[in-house]
Amino acid sequence: MSNVEFENSYWKKHNQLLEERHKLVLELLKDLKFHSLIDIACGSGLLLSYIDCEEKFGIDISQVALKKAKRIGIVKQCDIEKEKCPFKQKFDVITLTDVLEHTTTPDLLFKNICHNGNIVIVTVPNFSFIGCRLKSLLGMIPRIWDEKHGHCFFYNYEKLDEVLRRNGFLIQVNKHYFPLMRNRIFRIFSMMIGLVFPNFWATEFCVIAQKQPHDNFVEDMMGGEQIK
Repeated sequence: MSNVEFENSYWKKHNQLLEERHKLVLELLKDLKFHSLIDIACGSGLLLSYIDCEEKFGIDISQVALKKAKRIGIVKQCDIEKEKCPFKQKFDVITLTDVLEHTTTPDLLFKNICHNGNIVIVTVPNFSFIGCRLKSLLGMIPRIWDEKHGHCFFYNYEKLDEVLRRNGFLIQVNKHYFPLMRNRIFRIFSMMIGLVFPNFWATEFCVIAQKQPHDNFVEDMMGGEQIK
């Protein structure tokens, strides 16, 4: 089964819901001043539907997903590992929401979008999460290694940083999702453990990275303010 067939089959049955990775991206976007955004592997356009900006674009490999996404923004089909982004203009922000773990050649992905902008927001599931470690010790295959989800590459924070640096991007802002982080009772406990041991406790990483050598690009987008 080809990648296109796999994704078309997936999107015929899948209705996308707002998940923690989307919430992390939306939290970061609140602090940025931007007019244009492109979502790489936009799927049915769920994330784009929650973003308020003047120009919203998306690309995806699946024609089935793009039929749904056309209601939300300007979208085109593209296999971003094999061909350059079909949009030639630069965007203020490029988002890759749980995309890298589906690629076998992340360097080619970055090469094919490098002309489209200087700021990327990237999310990846954390393979070093305690749940994955325990399952591996027990001889079980962790969920993020489930072929039904098309995952073929594994990340933790260090691996994400390595891939971004190798492609000329430096992480400027880092957010994590920790189990029970949004639960009122366990929130403080969960965040304390997550801040001290993020690779151990976080299930998802979300970062803003900027292309070098534009050292003040993020600050310029925020009107001179530094993101915390």
